[in-house]
Amino acid sequence: MLDVNTPKGQQSLQHELRAVELWNYHYPQFTYVHTPKDGSALVDAVICDNEANVCAVVEQKSRNMSLEQLQKWDNEWLITFDKIEAGRYVGKALGVSYIGFLYLIPDDLLITQQISDKDGQWTCDYRLDTTETQETINGGLITRLNAYIKLDNAQHLDAYQ
Repeated sequence: MLDVNTPKGQQSLQHELRAVELWNYHYPQFTYVHTPKDGSALVDAVICDNEANVCAVVEQKSRNMSLEQLQKWDNEWLITFDKIEAGRYVGKALGVSYIGFLYLIPDDLLITQQISDKDGQWTCDYRLDTTETQETINGGLITRLNAYIKLDNAQHLDAYQ
């Protein structure tokens, strides 16, 4: 069974939809286009302008943590390095930027960070470390190479700005 079809997966999808609402509130000139949820796409979405031109690719994650908690973790966002490399590849293949969307559930806050440019070059500070993390939204543990993206210069989008 795909993770999205589980109760936790459906809850995660609702959080992603809220993140998209915040994005749309601030950027109505763009459309967030989901990749299929019934498979394993390399990216979560593409962003298109109103003329249907692809402008960016997106990795979206939701975390049940506040901004204050994130800042206590050195303001770093943990993402599986393989996902980052896949997103950079897709962005470069399409000639667009790769952007990370991190939705902080308790604060109803969307943080966006450009990860790479249209040439696949890193545009943010990061570090790599092999750590044990949760394997999927439904649990389990796995040891893998993770990227820790610095969010010091990220954009914060909420419903009150």
